[in-house]
Amino acid sequence: MKYPSKRDSFYSIVIFLTALLTLIPNALAMMEGAYWSILATVPIVILLMWIYFGTYYELRETYLFAKSGPFFEKIRYSSIIEISKCKNLLSSMALSRNRIKIQTSKGPVFGVTYISPIDLDEFYALLLIEIKNNKESKNP
Repeated sequence: MKYPSKRDSFYSIVIFLTALLTLIPNALAMMEGAYWSILATVPIVILLMWIYFGTYYELRETYLFAKSGPFFEKIRYSSIIEISKCKNLLSSMALSRNRIKIQTSKGPVFGVTYISPIDLDEFYALLLIEIKNNKESKNP
């Protein structure tokens, strides 16, 4: 089952304002005959929209699948050493400041992923169950 990302107004404004501020100079350049400028700006806008509308999470059999536009991460339940609820603006696979911090065994910097499902509390509880079940199945 897909769990879409919650979207804060802050992230919505940043993404749509960036897209708009990218397209305005492009439109002006095209009015001047510089049609090539569309090649530089449209991919940026497509990427921003893909991230905005294509960020979601799935609890799969042995791992958490997190997708944000073209970017994705498979986080094995067995590699998770800590999860916690938090609020921050660090860049990650989350479109809300209300997040779940997932610490894996990879290390303190690169082993952290933030996700922001719409129903944070429900997803957090389900993720805890998956982690527990995965660890129990490995250690009968």
